[in-house]
Amino acid sequence: MKKLFLGLLAMMLVLTGCSSNKSSNTGENTEDTSNNTEDVVYNNPYYYYSSTMLANMDYLVTNRATDHQHNTNFIDGLVDYDRYGVLRPTLAESWEHSDDYMEWTFHLRKGVKWVNSDGEEYGEVTAHDFVTGLKHAYEFNSGMGSVLAGIVKGVSPFMTGNGVTEELGVEALDDYTLVYTMEAPCTFFDSIAAYAILYPVNEDFLNSKGEGCKLGQADASTCDFGIGTPDSILYNGAYILASNIDKSEISYTKNESYWDVEHVYIPEVKYIYDDGSDLSATFAAFDSGTYTAMALNASNEAVMKMAQEKYGDEIYISSTGGSSYWGAFNLNRRAYEVTINPGAGLTNKTEQEQADTRTAILNKNFRKAIMFAWDRATLNAQTRTEALKYGNLRNMLCEPEMCYTSDGTPYYQLVEKALADMGSDLAGVSLQDGQDAFYNPELAKECMAKAMEELEGQVTFPIKLETIAYANSASQQNSMAVFKQTLEAVLGDMVEVVVINLTDTNDYYYSGYYAETGGDDNYDFFWGAGWGPDYSDPRTYMTIFLSESGDMLSNVGINTGDGRDQSDIDAMKAAGLLDYTELFDAANTEIHDLDKRFNLMAKAEAYLLDTAIVIPNTTAGGVYALNREVPFLATTTAYGLSSEKFKNRMISDHVYTSEEREALRAEFKKEQADALANDLTPVGVYEEKKSVLFAAEAEEDTAE
Repeated sequence: MKKLFLGLLAMMLVLTGCSSNKSSNTGENTEDTSNNTEDVVYNNPYYYYSSTMLANMDYLVTNRATDHQHNTNFIDGLVDYDRYGVLRPTLAESWEHSDDYMEWTFHLRKGVKWVNSDGEEYGEVTAHDFVTGLKHAYEFNSGMGSVLAGIVKGVSPFMTGNGVTEELGVEALDDYTLVYTMEAPCTFFDSIAAYAILYPVNEDFLNSKGEGCKLGQADASTCDFGIGTPDSILYNGAYILASNIDKSEISYTKNESYWDVEHVYIPEVKYIYDDGSDLSATFAAFDSGTYTAMALNASNEAVMKMAQEKYGDEIYISSTGGSSYWGAFNLNRRAYEVTINPGAGLTNKTEQEQADTRTAILNKNFRKAIMFAWDRATLNAQTRTEALKYGNLRNMLCEPEMCYTSDGTPYYQLVEKALADMGSDLAGVSLQDGQDAFYNPELAKECMAKAMEELEGQVTFPIKLETIAYANSASQQNSMAVFKQTLEAVLGDMVEVVVINLTDTNDYYYSGYYAETGGDDNYDFFWGAGWGPDYSDPRTYMTIFLSESGDMLSNVGINTGDGRDQSDIDAMKAAGLLDYTELFDAANTEIHDLDKRFNLMAKAEAYLLDTAIVIPNTTAGGVYALNREVPFLATTTAYGLSSEKFKNRMISDHVYTSEEREALRAEFKKEQADALANDLTPVGVYEEKKSVLFAAEAEEDTAE
């Protein structure tokens, strides 16, 4: 599960491939050993720029993408995807499931070593470490907890605070045999096994990091496991953290004791802090060879001119990915300043205006009016120019083609049909990426007229809708200005957009996307949040807004657990989240008839779109970029964390031209089609013929 933040992360370039289909593996497939389409081995370092730091190294608890992208290079799990999108053995050499998919058994690789931050051997990785890992995750209320809710036995009670660690469905039969017991049949559990929630941890080392780390004694205040220093974890992955210096650098070096070290070609990885304020300096660093790659902000004419003059056809458009970003309404706003820094981000609304906005937001037609008045393409053009403004627009929560029915119907068409069946205002629109399915000024005015009629006597118009921006970011200020202008151009008599400018980066994170609870969200509407899929079923996106355990409820102002009160429940009921949860539950209980499952999931997603609780916005990628990385060696999957790993990747000595990319693309597509046709064992969510559809869509690098 990846919590993603669009604003400052937009400058980060994540070099991966497009989505592919998944399957189970019973051990018949072997590790992919083809690595370099050029037949040249490079051993160059990877240097890149980043405005975010590694905050939490407890890889079993954090759910931030900005943590996972690093941690997954330090820790190997049971399985991973290769560059063709085939699920391959990692620490599990083979695995199988029972006939009813209620038990999944993994047979571990022998001799894999844990090492400390000095590279010294600590012990062997065993099945018991995976048991410890899962127990630690749930005792510490993992931010990824809902991934396994309703899937692994004993997990669901943890979502309501009633879990018992000893009842978790995980068991080590011996040092090398690991068994997971399901709560209900799960055909895609092996794709989940590539995710961090199932990573191992050595219990002896865990105990050494403080009394609060010990199983059964969870207390974060007395536990130093994963606190962000190199010595706070053990390593069994390809790299070891060398430094993590706030607003300076994150660097890691190759783990020489790694079980598959022969496929680790990049000796050093370094992220250098860059807040994005001086794109000319960033370009100069790339041009000098300091940075391996660079995403070009097309709205910066000076930098684009320099890039075009120097690199010409070496500039390419990165492919889009599986992550979905959206705009979200705060359904139950309670914070009107940054709670950890009183006075920062202070509202200018009166108490009556605050109450009016809360009431209006709970009205479906008011939210839909905002959806139809929001000119997403024009806003997108502020950083991507007119030429690219539609390329990464997304119109759904899920990736549109993440699954297919048995007759080859893609998921997005199922959602379109569900919208038509319910008589939605969205009936008849295409939900495919790369277009704006929502912008409709006339429909926006119609919906607002209905809202005004329904809210008559309850509120006074215009409604003040507050959003937030980072004051030191010129691109965010421009984008917010356009957001305000385009919304008010359509609904100016009824809505006033108020931008709260925050001058401190930490305040910006906290009062926006990284608020501890929904009650701390200091905005009425925020369009910087997103989600990356973790496994190969629509469920991976759709659980995030479930009324009891949704990981992204805080993004819409809803508290969970002990912090929840009646106002949260009332807001969810009024907005429709309780009904959405019922629709999802009906879909999730359908296990055997996958066509029916996907249609029911589509019905739930259609409801979420029709109520405009969240408004889909963009996906990652679709930007101009320059790159010295050898194309098509990175992992090819939109799911989980495999695509973040530097294992198997290489950095060349030159920037690739379009001609070189196309030649390598043609070779890769042929190899991938062969791999998917010959190596996959179709099961569960996807069938072999779908893999061919995905293979035909393979792209090179994804930029975020």
